[in-house]
Amino acid sequence: MRGETNFGHLTTIDRKLARLGISADNFVVNEPNASMVKARQFVERMTQLLWQRTDLGAGDRPLHQRITVLEDKGVLDSEISALCHKVRLGGNRAVHEFDESRAEAFDLVRVCHKLGDWLESTLNADYQPKPYTPPSPQELGYAKVDKAGAYCLADLTFPARRPHLVFSFGGSYPPAGRSWRYTEQRLRELQDEGRIAVSQSGRPALKRYFHETYPS
Repeated sequence: MRGETNFGHLTTIDRKLARLGISADNFVVNEPNASMVKARQFVERMTQLLWQRTDLGAGDRPLHQRITVLEDKGVLDSEISALCHKVRLGGNRAVHEFDESRAEAFDLVRVCHKLGDWLESTLNADYQPKPYTPPSPQELGYAKVDKAGAYCLADLTFPARRPHLVFSFGGSYPPAGRSWRYTEQRLRELQDEGRIAVSQSGRPALKRYFHETYPS
């Protein structure tokens, strides 16, 4: 599986760390909230291992304090520390705010992959960092393709009634209680740019490209 490809090499350092990375990666597509939680646990485990290796005493501190101390002691540089905090905060949002953004989970897993490569390189001078193998656009729901790339169709309306955003476009009006997301002028511009398609329901829809949501 993809997770094994991206994080399996960490087994030589710590099996639990490798399992957390693999799980975070494999959960991205169908369980993004769980993926973000696993990503945070990945950073928890990584900082625990670094704390033990540097003999800093009891490591039962909150994660944000552990990251800060490891940076103060020179174990983490400022860039790696910032990445650890990014995953920590993303994991907090998953737990406390029930964030289930697939794009956010994808981003955090890629950060964990970078952290895993950094850790392996730090502990093994012969290790050569490996590029992250991402999910395919099709796995993430971007099943359609045109000359600009893989895309999915996104709703052009939002759940509020705004009279100036209720008009006929493409032969359709927004459903009751909803409005177009854009002005008529902007919708025409999107149409001229080839960004408007017709959904299965017959309504205009926005082409949302894979590379916009999941930049490389």
